[in-house]
Amino acid sequence: MNIKDFVLFEDKDIIVLNKPAGWLSIPDGYSPTLPCLKYALAQEFGRIWVVHRLDKLTSGVILFAKNEDAHRNLNGQFNRHIISKNYRAIAHGYPIWNEKVIQIPLHVDGDRHHRTIADQARGKPAQTHVILQHKNEQYCFLDIFPKTGLTHQIRAHLASCGIPVVGDRLYWRAGQIDRKHSFEYPFSFGHMYLHAYSLKVQHPLDHKSMQFFAPEPPYFKRFYHDYF
Repeated sequence: MNIKDFVLFEDKDIIVLNKPAGWLSIPDGYSPTLPCLKYALAQEFGRIWVVHRLDKLTSGVILFAKNEDAHRNLNGQFNRHIISKNYRAIAHGYPIWNEKVIQIPLHVDGDRHHRTIADQARGKPAQTHVILQHKNEQYCFLDIFPKTGLTHQIRAHLASCGIPVVGDRLYWRAGQIDRKHSFEYPFSFGHMYLHAYSLKVQHPLDHKSMQFFAPEPPYFKRFYHDYF
């Protein structure tokens, strides 16, 4: 893969990519030879600072800093929740609502499968705004706006509401933790259908508002054509 083919924007302070599914954002602690955006970017552009992450199987907009000052500023924006994120997903299920704000507290790494789980007692506040775009008897197409940024928040929230992301083998049966076969995903989809569609930030130098968009990958479009 030529990392330059996935660059959406670059200047002396930041670089924005349309991350392909299957690539890690940062090195894997157990398998350091797996494809990793941070290493690939560093080989092409020099030292890179990680600002946020996307799951390995999630595609879409991801932002990196190219110097310490930009990194510090962008981290502050994420910590103050002033960055706007829009994801798109195809999920199992038939929602009876058109719009929903999910506010279920989440406990990161909360079970023996290292999942983020719903936990009213020990969970941290988490909020995800979901808008239904299309649905049929089996699947739904969603626009998603996370207001907080916990690990696996979108995947855990959707699964907790009975609409797990298509292809999400880890969370698809979040409500059946203790069942022997609850983690055997019974479908043959080769991708997880979660995509970071847009990211809106302030530029760390001039504070100008900037919004970046990444089109959905081809397998999203094929699924939509085949099932909706």
